[in-house]
Amino acid sequence: AIPYIGVGYGFDWLNTHVAFAAWGPPSGRHEWGAVPNTASPTFERDALAQPQRYAAFEVANFEANLTLNLAMEPIEGLRVGISGYLAFTGSDQSLSVWANDLIFATPAENTDFDVPVIARLTPTPGLSWGAGLSYEILPGLSVGTSFRAARHVVGSGRLDVQLPVFYLDNFPDARVDGDEVEIELDIAPIWRAGVEYRRPGVFTVEAAVVWEGWSNHDEIIVRPQNVVVTIPISPDPIVVPDIVLPRGWSDTWSIRIGGEINALMPTIGFRWGYFYESSAVPAATVAASRIDRPKHGASLGLAAKWRGLTFELSATYIHLLPLEVTDSDIRVTGVFPTEPDESGEPAFGSERNLSFVGNGDISGHYLIGGASVSFALDGF
Repeated sequence: AIPYIGVGYGFDWLNTHVAFAAWGPPSGRHEWGAVPNTASPTFERDALAQPQRYAAFEVANFEANLTLNLAMEPIEGLRVGISGYLAFTGSDQSLSVWANDLIFATPAENTDFDVPVIARLTPTPGLSWGAGLSYEILPGLSVGTSFRAARHVVGSGRLDVQLPVFYLDNFPDARVDGDEVEIELDIAPIWRAGVEYRRPGVFTVEAAVVWEGWSNHDEIIVRPQNVVVTIPISPDPIVVPDIVLPRGWSDTWSIRIGGEINALMPTIGFRWGYFYESSAVPAATVAASRIDRPKHGASLGLAAKWRGLTFELSATYIHLLPLEVTDSDIRVTGVFPTEPDESGEPAFGSERNLSFVGNGDISGHYLIGGASVSFALDGF
């Protein structure tokens, strides 16, 4: 569910309006099913049954947006507006990394060396802004554009780490100490432009183009804060280094067309729309935790008015273009450092056997339903 609520008020001076809105979405939820604890006798069987275990078992993202908006008409037909955003971003993600130590040579993806982790980013506030303008160039014909700035998110959280089966079986005194992490990522800026033709009480048609700058989402950095692994064969505790989750996303663009037929209002009105959007995720980095492909979407809706209330229902079907990945760039993430530390101590980890795990057939589709009710207080 994606909740949304908003309220606005207008003044005569320069046709000024102020508005406040709050909305989700709780986006990117994946529930592939988590595996049991590594000490469970069914761990190996269940891990092998989860081919996406190095991408994501379960992902539950959180996002809440609060925005305050001001718009006015300094010249007849020209409207300008600004927005301030307070956005809260959080995420719980469970996946497996790999105990990539130098000492024990093991086959790639051996479940005895799986290290299930859960990264929990506490909902973190961040500020952003937006601006836009529109102009009615002819009666009923308007053009407009808007921009929302990028956001840089730095938040704190927890990292729950399970020891791999091999260490539990061979080193009973092995342990993990510490669980605090800092997580850093970037969220794209968005630019929109469109044209609309409106015949009040009859119909409206519009077209738009949207660009989203996802090339700034190059990586997610998880910085453990003094999280250390103690293993009897190592003379010193092993400090878990920064874990870099490569993204390498690309900018996206989309085209959108839509319209309304209102000739039969208030009894009934009709809505329709179509869009095409490119993919932010390159083919070589598509995985279970970030399924995205170029997509087509089509929507239909109905509207009616009754005693000052406007009711709307809509449904949108989205089809993702299928893909066969044979040259994935996604590798298993190793938990141990592969470079000497600042004091010159040799690395305990190796990139050996960190195999590529994103190959496969990708396809998908989904259906979005929407419902809204609004009430205008004109005259009060």
